[in-house]
Amino acid sequence: MIIDMHVHSDVSDDGMASVETYMKWIAKLRRNYRLDGIVFTEHRLFNSDADYEDLARAYDILIFKGTEADTDCGHVLCYGMNAKVLRHFDLKNVHLSGRDLIDALEETGGIGVPAHPGRRHIGLVEHIEKGYDIGTSLRAAEQLIA
Repeated sequence: MIIDMHVHSDVSDDGMASVETYMKWIAKLRRNYRLDGIVFTEHRLFNSDADYEDLARAYDILIFKGTEADTDCGHVLCYGMNAKVLRHFDLKNVHLSGRDLIDALEETGGIGVPAHPGRRHIGLVEHIEKGYDIGTSLRAAEQLIA
């Protein structure tokens, strides 16, 4: 199964297309490439009100929701977001504790994945090189596969 795990719709400040526009684009891509699903990881918000079921059915694709949080160790993709984590963390805060967020997700059945880890200022690698202790809950980091 092939799922794009890091996509932003126009709900995010750097997203440029609506979810439906993405579905139309994916339909064209599927002529030459396999793609089974997509995860909308909106910046600093979990779009809990968004309902993608009709689009998922219409385009025969899995659509999931996540978040990309700004933390003290760079951007973290949050999968398995839940009410407990949302009550404890203000996603609009750009200085969240990455370690605490990843731990909280892990404790509640989700996972926190550092996004673009090698990118300057917002990637985990630079923070670790400066002495950041990520802790023991880190299970994965994003990687671009070309």
